[in-house]
Amino acid sequence: MTAGRFSWGNETHLTADQIQAEHLTADGDKSRLEEAKEFLQEILASGPVNSNEVFNQARDAGINQSTLKRAKTALAVKARKQSFDRGWQWELPGRSSIGPQGARSDNVNTLGDYEQLRPQ
Repeated sequence: MTAGRFSWGNETHLTADQIQAEHLTADGDKSRLEEAKEFLQEILASGPVNSNEVFNQARDAGINQSTLKRAKTALAVKARKQSFDRGWQWELPGRSSIGPQGARSDNVNTLGDYEQLRPQ
């Protein structure tokens, strides 16, 4: 949107975001939100990425933080804490980085050594 002037017009049921989105897409260009969604899909395509890295690359691509967060919500991007001393990672839904490492399926029970206490 270029700098200009404001003038009162007729009443509308549209929100400011909707009016701005119409302006941005009227000339055939993608909306800022669509660009941010495509950016997230590209950067997260190969797996989880540290959120600081996502923010830095988005800034370098000209995507502001609020638009990036709206795109994150629209795509249902998951944020996961890596550990207490490390930051957050973002990942696309359905592509969980948590795998079966360390999982055991042999004789798993909730009572452990006290299995004899299970009601019969």
